Amino acid sequence: MAAFSKWLAPISTRAILRYLERGRVKKTAVAKICMKPTELGGKTLPIGCGSDYSCPVFFTDVPSLSSHGYDCRLLLKQDNRSISPGEVAEGVVLAFLSPGEVFAHISVGTRFTLWEAGPIADGEITELGATELGSGRRGPLPASCPLK
Repeated sequence: MAAFSKWLAPISTRAILRYLERGRVKKTAVAKICMKPTELGGKTLPIGCGSDYSCPVFFTDVPSLSSHGYDCRLLLKQDNRSISPGEVAEGVVLAFLSPGEVFAHISVGTRFTLWEAGPIADGEITELGATELGSGRRGPLPASCPLK
């Protein structure tokens, strides 16, 4: 226990709380996603199916984000859902590997394209906020949240 206390002593309580909150609450966007049908170049199998789905996302209508794709994760596991080719899904929660870069430039109504060796879906941001990971609870970022 003494060794643990010695290691923990230089770290402030605030830093520990920020670390824990970052692991629990993630800045997210909610979107409507239209998967391309298989015959039009879309995927052959549904995405999700009990797990989150990761792919690049391109924001062609946002000049400051149009130079390359951004790593995106569709948080499908927490809602236990999947999205089939040709399906339109609403309320899909998105998280980004570089939220600081992306959230500074997107807003409700921003359109995007999901890629996997080519375009597989088009989407539109319908809500910005935060998701408490593991619970499926969504809402605006709390004022005390360090991600704000």
